[in-house]
Amino acid sequence: MKYRTKRGSVGRPLVIKKLKRPEGTITIRYKKIRENRFAKDIINMINDGKKYDEIAKNLGITKQEVITINQNNTLRHGSKINKANIKDMINLGLTTKEISKIYRCKESAVIAILRNIDLKNNIKYEKEIDISISVRDMLNKGFNFNDISKELNIKRYNLFSVYNKYFKVYSSEVIDFDIIDKLLNIKLNYSDISRFYNIPKEYLMMIIKMNEEHKLERSKKKEKKVIIDEEDILTKSYKASDIDFYSSKYIR
Repeated sequence: MKYRTKRGSVGRPLVIKKLKRPEGTITIRYKKIRENRFAKDIINMINDGKKYDEIAKNLGITKQEVITINQNNTLRHGSKINKANIKDMINLGLTTKEISKIYRCKESAVIAILRNIDLKNNIKYEKEIDISISVRDMLNKGFNFNDISKELNIKRYNLFSVYNKYFKVYSSEVIDFDIIDKLLNIKLNYSDISRFYNIPKEYLMMIIKMNEEHKLERSKKKEKKVIIDEEDILTKSYKASDIDFYSSKYIR
């Protein structure tokens, strides 16, 4: 127990005052008990397939606290950064930016390891990754590729190509009309999209037109089916409510 002493004066006894802990402070012991309690819950939730975001919400603590507690108690992600640890953390809902903070390194280093790139002798790749990170951040702020192209003074499609190379947001293996819509929304044009799919622009426009016609045809069929279904509902209603009315409606 600690005491604070007050120097006495002549004819006055020495006064001993007990130190008081400020209200609201958390002791190291309490913090450790709390952490141990959370650690068990975190391990169980991870084993149940939950991600860090969901775990944090369930426990009422921050995502960073969940990561720190889990790492301190299990060393799940190891002490050294490697591809296996990065993939494990991504599967648990962490971003490459969050992972870089945990390992106290540049985000470009995390992405490079994930993509099997050695940055030691490849300044070009590091520059590309840094550009892709800038594009990602600007897209998250609501910029489109026209805006970003002007801001970074790099051609629009080159920016998109570098961004998608490292973040792999869009797949070009199959022509996906939902992806085409998304690419148009971020201000890529049809020439850019045809380059992305590695097909002539004329062919791209042709299949887009065919898709629109197909959607229109499906819409018409759906409307027709709704009308038929409504008639069936009315017929069933007549049958259930009034057999005489139903008979008089159809037998004349």
